[in-house]
Amino acid sequence: VYEVTWGDFPIGAAPLLLRRGADYVIGTRFPIGAEFAKDLFSSLGEKLSNSHDIRNSFAAALEDMELKNYDRWNDIACPELFTS
Repeated sequence: VYEVTWGDFPIGAAPLLLRRGADYVIGTRFPIGAEFAKDLFSSLGEKLSNSHDIRNSFAAALEDMELKNYDRWNDIACPELFTS
């Protein structure tokens, strides 16, 4: 996870990682808190380990964050899943 900067496409970390072979990159438009990141990636890892695909797992993990009452605009709206 990294924070996407203004004008990051087509340059920057996400496109570079995708061009170098990463299938997916998770970035954020704005900084996210450590507790939110821990909870989000714990949920995402759990969903991925249960053989869910990355897109559905990412969406389901964000839904879990809503259920944990994280702020919709300051937390949940920030992470983005990039793909090549």
